[in-house]
Amino acid sequence: MSGFSNTTYTDTVESLISGMKEKISANPYYKWSDKAPTPVTYLNINKYKSTLDEAAKITFSEISSISGIYWNRINNFMLYGIDSQVQLTLSNDDFGAETQAIEGDAFILPGTITPYAGDLFFINHVDEKLIFEIIDATPDTLENGSNIYKIQYKTSAVKYDEDTIKNITADTYDFIVDNVGTNYNSVMKSEVMTTLEKVYEYIIKLQRYYKDVFYNQRVQAFTYKYLEGNFYDPYMVEFILNNDLINNTNDMDYLYICHQTTLEPTFSLKYMRTLFYALENNDKNSVPKCSITAFGYAITGINTTFYTRIENYFEIKYDDPYSTTILSRVPCISQELITAIKDNTVFKHKKECLIYNIIIKYFNNLEITQEDLNALFDIDSYDSIVLFYMIPCILYCLKKHVSEVMTKNTKNI
Repeated sequence: MSGFSNTTYTDTVESLISGMKEKISANPYYKWSDKAPTPVTYLNINKYKSTLDEAAKITFSEISSISGIYWNRINNFMLYGIDSQVQLTLSNDDFGAETQAIEGDAFILPGTITPYAGDLFFINHVDEKLIFEIIDATPDTLENGSNIYKIQYKTSAVKYDEDTIKNITADTYDFIVDNVGTNYNSVMKSEVMTTLEKVYEYIIKLQRYYKDVFYNQRVQAFTYKYLEGNFYDPYMVEFILNNDLINNTNDMDYLYICHQTTLEPTFSLKYMRTLFYALENNDKNSVPKCSITAFGYAITGINTTFYTRIENYFEIKYDDPYSTTILSRVPCISQELITAIKDNTVFKHKKECLIYNIIIKYFNNLEITQEDLNALFDIDSYDSIVLFYMIPCILYCLKKHVSEVMTKNTKNI
């Protein structure tokens, strides 16, 4: 899935290596960089659920639920440097794989898993699924303190049987090669990944919706209509820019976003009093003090794209009592939302407020549920001003949620 996984494994790993070369000099890792990665299904011994006496070095000829050994299954794991001759044998030799032992060496990237003697794996993309057993794992510490492992493997007497493997699987994980070398976990539980996949789908849909509804090509900015005017909010632009909320790495419809008016000298200080700044700092205590009363001022600067248009454009300013235009006061952010955040109260039956729940839960460190996401299906029923302000806030909360979940699970295995 875009944003979490990448099936072009070779290109990704080679890119990873190039980036690490620039950061770490004279690293022994690079002597293996000419070895191609191979996707496998890897069975990593679960030391917490298994009853294997590691000191006795017990070997086995079959795997079953009564053996006392359980493995964590890691889908699409990358082993680095499996001999090409091994793959050629498995792919093309109908009898050789059965009659001759296959053994060799491979490497496991740093920051992924700790391999053990007794781990198993089988290669995904070949017809003949022989199980290989790890007979030795030797760490090599890199200059940045992480360990890369050299493993020795050989064909196992264990026969491949998917049903049996399911019975001895403690947990199932997915490998995310894009996360190797980052602060994010590269091995995550499959059910967590499934949930994050769904959240990411909502993020993409909200981004596209926001562009389609609010991006004004005539002035190359996000605007919304209220009564007889068009409104532009530089504080919202600042929030979107600070957190890269609207574009994503795989978006073909990329928008260049920038401030379209000259910011006043006190803009940064005023921004610190907005709900957007409170979100960025997850500061619930400052929410009741946020400026939510908005006024619109006619944009008259001759150096802006707004000046050349025949329709009226207004710029949002917060808590400004000196506005005199008839369209001045604008209902931007609901007081109900501010109160609910302060009181840690989610909306259950008030349909017009359900869209607020994700934001309320973010401020109060509560779990975002599928029910909260389902409320977004009715997004067209909300007032456009509500959507203009709430969609970026929701996008921020969802992206932070994804980031935090991926970071918190770094010690799963």
